[in-house]
Amino acid sequence: KDRLLKQGSRTSPAVLRASIILALVGLVWTGYRSIEHVAPGFLTILRYRSCELEEHAEYDGQVVRDGSSFKTNSAQQCQDACNKEEACNVWVWCGGATADGCGWGREYQECWLKHASRLNAVQPGVRQRGEHVPWVSGTCVAPEQRAAAERERSAKLDAEKKRLSKLKNDKRLPLVWFDIEIKRKRVGRIEMVLFTDVSPRSAENFRQLVTGEAGVVPKGKEGEGKPLHFRGAKFYRIIHKFIDQAGIDVPSVYGGEFKDDAGGLKLKHVHKGLLSMANMGPNTNTAHFSIMMGPSPHLDGHYTIFGQVVQGFDVIDAINNLSIGKPDNTATAEEEVVIVNCGQDRQGTITADLNAP
Repeated sequence: KDRLLKQGSRTSPAVLRASIILALVGLVWTGYRSIEHVAPGFLTILRYRSCELEEHAEYDGQVVRDGSSFKTNSAQQCQDACNKEEACNVWVWCGGATADGCGWGREYQECWLKHASRLNAVQPGVRQRGEHVPWVSGTCVAPEQRAAAERERSAKLDAEKKRLSKLKNDKRLPLVWFDIEIKRKRVGRIEMVLFTDVSPRSAENFRQLVTGEAGVVPKGKEGEGKPLHFRGAKFYRIIHKFIDQAGIDVPSVYGGEFKDDAGGLKLKHVHKGLLSMANMGPNTNTAHFSIMMGPSPHLDGHYTIFGQVVQGFDVIDAINNLSIGKPDNTATAEEEVVIVNCGQDRQGTITADLNAP
């Protein structure tokens, strides 16, 4: 009986472990309440400990704290302020140490705390970006949110890389190129695939203007005697993050304006590097085109898409960057961006149906 009483009073290992866990939970909870009482913002810092900044950029978002009445000595201090403010996930700090500050009445050292409701931590909404921008901006988010955004961006980049590779290796479609100089300095080559399958008129017109095989503008036509060739053409309208536009003042290889391709009008302006006809309205296409620098849904259904840049994105970026700091973020032919040579690596196997809808 004594032995049984002694065995019954012995604490089992499972009960002991449970007691220890409960005691630890109690200590953690007591510590949490104490920290919140002494330093309410401390745990917020722990929740938003992943912050990154970018110079020469102004991020967008709804204002949480007005910077006109809140200044910090540095961008780092502005970031710390955002990190402590639970509602803040985006901040901007004015680094323009001049009389003009950051323009529009914004003064040096203003710190604006913001909230972006659908923030992509690695690709935040940007009002403006470039060496001319005096703002410093950043994001403060949970580490898992940033990691998820990185995974999403990586997946999109991989998908785009596969799309471009598939296009470049599609032997049915023409593959053409431009060699580009800026102010007589070689920048590089742009390679493009043409959509003769869905935009036969626009694609074939462009292909022949690249090769020069159509000769010159016939007698009696506007531009009589001019080469039907893009060699020597300039990019004359360059708008930041929108388009690189070029062309030559000739009717077209067909002898005049030609109608839009119905298939090309159905395509969406969703990818960087798409080739889109530039014209004066419906069915007024000639020898002018735009290289898209990003999604432009307002152009959908109005301008024929007829091709895609598949290599040389660094070159179209170099062209587009010439617009930074210019009036209305627009550069002109004065930048001397010239197609010094052009040609065809592959004609493709599809015969362009010039009578298609």
